Amino acid sequence: MSESSPLSGPLLRSSPGSPTFGTTRRGYDRRQVDRLVDGLDRALSAGRGTAWADGASGAGRARAAAGALRVVWRGYDRAQVDSALARMIAELESAAAAGGASEAAEPGGEPWPDLSAASFGVVMFGFDRNEVEILLAEGVDAVEAIRAGGRVAAGPTAAELRERCADLPVVLRGFDRGQVTAFVDDLCWALKRAGDMRRASDGQGRR
Repeated sequence: MSESSPLSGPLLRSSPGSPTFGTTRRGYDRRQVDRLVDGLDRALSAGRGTAWADGASGAGRARAAAGALRVVWRGYDRAQVDSALARMIAELESAAAAGGASEAAEPGGEPWPDLSAASFGVVMFGFDRNEVEILLAEGVDAVEAIRAGGRVAAGPTAAELRERCADLPVVLRGFDRGQVTAFVDDLCWALKRAGDMRRASDGQGRR
């Protein structure tokens, strides 16, 4: 008998299209799972961009995040979560293979950095992994929203991202601080560029 049977809880995450998971005595942290599944949902719906999209690199990030899920008291059933994440990551890889590589640059412009390709080493003392994932997801989503036609002021600014990166807590077994900081620099450059392009486009539309 598995450990989940005596304390099986109701199936959660009942929003349309999202997988649902039972709760067990010891399972995956529900907030971590929800954040990961939401990111994969957005990536699969958009087909590109977002925090987890853009093919094999995005699937690799999602797989790394799945491997870092914490086991806590009264969490999501681990077997159910593992099965659902494996299916979603496989779908992401299949969609990327069918659609080809994502666009690397705007016509006539410099190549965009691959914001889905973040991969950080784990060191003895590094940035808190959960806090890094939250920060990067917000920053990448802000860039993609602006490029898709959203408002420049809707997300964090480059200065705010840098400030929040500098304030990330340092913990035992965290992400390499130099690697995270370098990626945030790329993210800030992309955010500024997306904002400049959006403002230039808005200015031409008002002429």
